[in-house]
Amino acid sequence: HPQQQQQQQQQQQDDDVDQQCTTTNPEEIATAMKSLNRKIMTSFVTLTRVLVHEPKAAREELITLSQLLIRLLEECNRYRDHQARENLILCLEDQLKMKRTMLKALEGDLTEVQEAAEDVARYCS
Repeated sequence: HPQQQQQQQQQQQDDDVDQQCTTTNPEEIATAMKSLNRKIMTSFVTLTRVLVHEPKAAREELITLSQLLIRLLEECNRYRDHQARENLILCLEDQLKMKRTMLKALEGDLTEVQEAAEDVARYCS
């Protein structure tokens, strides 16, 4: 029975994915993509079985598979927004680290110049 419960939970998640179309949460999008991938694999196996046993009846399963693939592509496109934001954040963080390092180096150089100017001022007075 635990396996049956797991299958029921998986079916519930798949049904939830069918109803989720507007989320921007990357974790939910990834879950939706996994669920669609499972459905695509199941649909492909079904299509293969239908093609072997009754090829004339394969059109309906082919349409289902096409629709699932289109939905998966839509989810992939929504996930790209998240990836772009993550990449931008990483790039900006790298730039910030580099600028902070350069700022520390400039502050060190400024301190040396100020000390040299003070030495010159003492020497000239």
